[in-house]
Parts: sequence; C-alpha cells; structure tokens
Amino acid sequence: VNFDPEWRVVVSTTSPFETVQEVISKVHSYDLPMIIYDLAELPEGHAYWKGVLALGDDAIPSAEALVEQRIVACAQAADGTLAVKTMAPCKALVEEHASKTGRSVSWTAINGNEGYLTWMKGECTGCK
Repeated sequence: VNFDPEWRVVVSTTSPFETVQEVISKVHSYDLPMIIYDLAELPEGHAYWKGVLALGDDAIPSAEALVEQRIVACAQAADGTLAVKTMAPCKALVEEHASKTGRSVSWTAINGNEGYLTWMKGECTGCK
C-alpha cells in the first residue's frame, strides 16, 4: 500500500485513445502509466472495472485490506471515498467487503493502455 500523493488529470478529447495514450506516455513520469477511460458501452464479459465506494473513516483501512488481499490492483482513498481498479471475477468480493459496512459499490467498465491492464490482471489474484 502506497500513501504517496498522486496527480490525476482528466482529458476530454475527440482524438482516438491511441493518440492520447502516445502523447501522455511521452510526458508521464512513471515507467508504466495508468491511462484509463470509461467505456460508454459494456462489451459482454468485460474484464476491467473501476469501483467507487463512499466509506467515510473506513476508506483507508478498506483500501489496505483490499490491496493486501489482492482483490483490487490499486485503491485510492480520499475524503472518505475509495476508488478501486479490479477484474470482473473480483467484483463480488469488493461488493461483499462494502456490504459489511452497509455500503454499495458504483461500477464503471474501463479500458486503458495495454501495460496497465496487464499489470491489473497480475495484481488481482485474490479472487481466483
């Protein structure tokens, strides 16, 4: 679990994802940047998901637990809200965790750069 501050940038464009990815990758400070986007249409059997949970004081302990159990690839807690990135088979375990505190998860299908998606798949091993 990493508690370093992060920078988030939201880009709105009509350019193809490949173009945006190329431009962002050239200036990104990480060797493997997380460049993701929400999907407008849900392909059947989609694998990659972003979940948002309003957890209040439980956000940081939940982030730690979900990452350490490898149910999510990453988790960002801020102002009582928890954002997670995970794989389809792990969604039920995230929902189960949220339900223990009487909360629910708002899910969005995502896609992104191949390197990040491959990393996500390797991190989410707690639901197999």
